[in-house]
Amino acid sequence: MNKAFLMFVVIITAFPHVGCQQRLRPEERAIRLVEDSLALGGELSVKHSIDKWLIEKGEEVRPMGWRVNKKDDQVYLVGYEYRIFSFQEGSGESGFFFEVNLATGAVQNVTQRVVREMGSLAPPLRNDKDIPEELLDEWEDTQRRLSGGDL
Repeated sequence: MNKAFLMFVVIITAFPHVGCQQRLRPEERAIRLVEDSLALGGELSVKHSIDKWLIEKGEEVRPMGWRVNKKDDQVYLVGYEYRIFSFQEGSGESGFFFEVNLATGAVQNVTQRVVREMGSLAPPLRNDKDIPEELLDEWEDTQRRLSGGDL
């Protein structure tokens, strides 16, 4: 076997991300940049931070997934959107939002600004009036079914 060809095969299999970023559509590249970034702060990537948060929230959150909106040739607004049904936080649609510059690879967390523009969630239902737990559970199940959560 040709040594040059063998070296090429080794490089391609050892570094699968080399060249792959160029073949992705701009929207896919924007999502990848966000997922791999540390834009939420801390030591975990955005992807791992969101996955961990979803596990912690459990059934309160129904993921809707990634959405990308083009702002100009190189700048995209990327959001990981979800529906939340929480007795403490309220209910409605929200997400984690990022502005991505494909030319520079910069990812900026703009969640607070976008969520503020979206408006607040429906107010949470609090159990300060001694509502029986069965009624609260029934209300939560009904809300989840109406939103398409348990079809």
